[in-house]
Amino acid sequence: MSWGYIDWMYTHTEGVPGKSMNIGLCTILPGQSQHEHMHYGVEQFIYTLKGKSLHIVNGREYVLTPGKHLYMEAGITHNTINCTNKLSVELLISAPVTFQEPNHENREDSGAWYQGNISAAIEAIGSVLMESFRAPFTIFDAQKQIIFQNDYFSQYCHDNCTPTSNPVECACLGKQTKMKHEKDHIWFICPHGHVVYHLPILYRFKEIGAIRGGHIVVSEINGQYGPIGVYDTPQSTAIGIQKMLKQVIQSIQAFCAFDMARDELRLKNKTLLEIENRKLTLEKSLRMSEDNVTNLRINRHFLFNTLNCIADMALHKKGDSLYTAIIQLSSMFRYIMPIDRSSVKLAQEIGYVENYLALQKLRYGDNLAVSKSFDDKVMGMTVPPNFLQPIVENSFTHGFRDYAGIMRIFLETSMTGNRGVIWVKNNGKRLDEASLLRVRKGLSSNSGHALSLIYTKLKSFYGEDFDMNITSEFSQDDGPMTMVTLDVPINHSGEAL
Repeated sequence: MSWGYIDWMYTHTEGVPGKSMNIGLCTILPGQSQHEHMHYGVEQFIYTLKGKSLHIVNGREYVLTPGKHLYMEAGITHNTINCTNKLSVELLISAPVTFQEPNHENREDSGAWYQGNISAAIEAIGSVLMESFRAPFTIFDAQKQIIFQNDYFSQYCHDNCTPTSNPVECACLGKQTKMKHEKDHIWFICPHGHVVYHLPILYRFKEIGAIRGGHIVVSEINGQYGPIGVYDTPQSTAIGIQKMLKQVIQSIQAFCAFDMARDELRLKNKTLLEIENRKLTLEKSLRMSEDNVTNLRINRHFLFNTLNCIADMALHKKGDSLYTAIIQLSSMFRYIMPIDRSSVKLAQEIGYVENYLALQKLRYGDNLAVSKSFDDKVMGMTVPPNFLQPIVENSFTHGFRDYAGIMRIFLETSMTGNRGVIWVKNNGKRLDEASLLRVRKGLSSNSGHALSLIYTKLKSFYGEDFDMNITSEFSQDDGPMTMVTLDVPINHSGEAL
């Protein structure tokens, strides 16, 4: 070089771990000085073997004599001056630094990456590039438009071109036709003698952009000394710049892969969420359908017998009784017809049951006795519609089948703490232990029978916060007694249904 020479003893081996440094003897001629330069992409260690030299690092002076050493990190400005009339010889170790890639997983932005567009990638890692990469470089998109550029161009660049203020007019940043292809990089020499590296940015075998950087004078490449006053860059620094440019490309590619994988995961999660929502909607529709089936479930025999009784009244001109019966039957239908009602007050539900028992009274007359005992404290609590009448109806279809004697129905409610308790009793046929066990197990079987439907309705409404139990005992006062007990919370909105 114009100021001396470097005798390389060991040179960098690209891609081989542990062999990424360059080691050589740097000789500075008497009275000569390097031009101020920036250590692009390399850190250096200098150990003085012979002579005396002045090193200026970021404006600070260091005098080195034999045995003294100096470490210089990447990105600093440096020049060396031999103030004596003798040779100055230094051991130089130069190592390319590693570009610190950003952690994409901690990103909070939601900018999706689209194939052929690297703007989102540059937006994500641009701040890291500005802090970590101190060599001049420019990134282009697939349409050759500049999308990112730093401002580490040398004063020589600014004196001859306008790389940052007007990059279109810069000879380095325009379209180059005479590029030289090496094994792992492409480069060209601009009209002002600068070596510029041009590397395409590929993703999934498609060129989505390019990066161009360096803008250095390397006499080993040019075959001659560079312009006067311009630092002649050692090959080790050139290799460091190439390595950092490749690492920038790898970081962009990693971002693209990460963002595409994240978008695919987001799409899969959205699909899974839609499937789960459809599943919940279907389950809700199923519960509503099951509930509607229970609501509309009127025993055809009961309806047939009731209509027969009404017809008999009409024949015998029992006008008041006929009117009352028709009103009671229409009230029952009016109560069970709404399909979008998820809850009622207990008083409404008991009113429905009372209409049902009044119509049963038409058929059985004095053979049916109904006893009621209600606690006003629980009559206003929220319950699912039509959960009580099927239990009472079950007394007629099972308890009073082939029964001779006065049929007794007992309806009772009470309050225990913050719980409401409801009893439905009948004095019909007593169940043995085997039958009781079978009926209790059948409650949660979702079999579609009357009591199973009621259990499903209550579970849909209360979740696990309820209890339904069946007992069959003998009472000295009332004789055999079968009882269904319901224990439910008083304060419940019924939102589950």
